[in-house]
Amino acid sequence: MNFFRNFSYTFLIFLFCLSAFLPPLMAQELSTQDIDKQYLAMVERSKDMPDDYDFAAVRAIYTKTSFFNPYGTFVKKDVHDLFEQVKAGAPNAQNNLVEYLKHNFPIAGVQSRFAGNYSQLGKADLEAFHMWAFKGFATALFSVSSGENAEHAIPVLNVFEEYFVAEKYIEGRPRQSLKTVNGRVYDVLTGPDKSTGKEISFWFDITDMWTKNPANEVGQTAKPQ
Repeated sequence: MNFFRNFSYTFLIFLFCLSAFLPPLMAQELSTQDIDKQYLAMVERSKDMPDDYDFAAVRAIYTKTSFFNPYGTFVKKDVHDLFEQVKAGAPNAQNNLVEYLKHNFPIAGVQSRFAGNYSQLGKADLEAFHMWAFKGFATALFSVSSGENAEHAIPVLNVFEEYFVAEKYIEGRPRQSLKTVNGRVYDVLTGPDKSTGKEISFWFDITDMWTKNPANEVGQTAKPQ
């Protein structure tokens, strides 16, 4: 009898310990493929330009997808080349445009340049859509945090976004420095405030994009795109 009682107690303790590990294990079951599907569903929903579209949520999930490639996107050149192919009637040009947008949808600079190119092509409906997306993602970028220090750093998707913010507030080309605080990596851009002339700094949390490149080491300097 004691044997069975002890066995029961041991088995119950085993189940209790196992239950402590089940939630993390279940959370890990969400594969990159599943995350990609969630992200693409959010991109698809944007086509109707809904009033309640959560631009910040799209930015957040994007960093966990297989599409997130912060060191492989050079927005100005990429978009220019893609639209030149469209204008030239190159084979698969339109498909290449769609794929690029899908892979870089939450980047405000991409949306802005798409809007400008569609304006030149006289496609008002597409220009309006991309201006809507640009304003939404730009607002999400600027409103997520103040950028005044590491605690309130602005999370960015690529270096282009850092200079997109700096261009709005800093006069001229800012100075750049790389810092680490509590294991997270930050770019800090510093320069004169456009409004007051006083020196200001913006902190950007680049940890997600930094860890995508295993060659990176603390002390390297990120270059603007």
